Amino acid sequence: MCQAFQYEGEAIEQLNFFKYLSVELHNTKGMQAAIQRLIILGKKVVFALRRRCAELRIFDPALQCQLFDALVKPVLSYGCEVWSDHVAREQLEVVHRAFFKSSLGVSTTTSSYVVLAEFGRFPLEIFW
Repeated sequence: MCQAFQYEGEAIEQLNFFKYLSVELHNTKGMQAAIQRLIILGKKVVFALRRRCAELRIFDPALQCQLFDALVKPVLSYGCEVWSDHVAREQLEVVHRAFFKSSLGVSTTTSSYVVLAEFGRFPLEIFW
């Protein structure tokens, strides 16, 4: 059993899960809980962006890139100063790549670097 933490003689409550500034901190999963939450939120924003672009008939790739940068990139980047490690960056980059592969209408097995180069983009890792 874990020893209880104390501050000025008072026991500090131990939680399994805590949310601080919308970054989820978990006592056993580390930052993985926060990363999974960002992936879910990023996919929701991508879906909403795609739907709205279709409604407004926005098919210009350059404009879709700008919209991605304005709407999705901040969601995927939230708290990157805290969670930024190679595994987390790779997991979040999947959302980025999937958006552009879908925009081109290519297979998910198509080289990600080729797809990003087609749009003149770099992996989000460089931004982070």
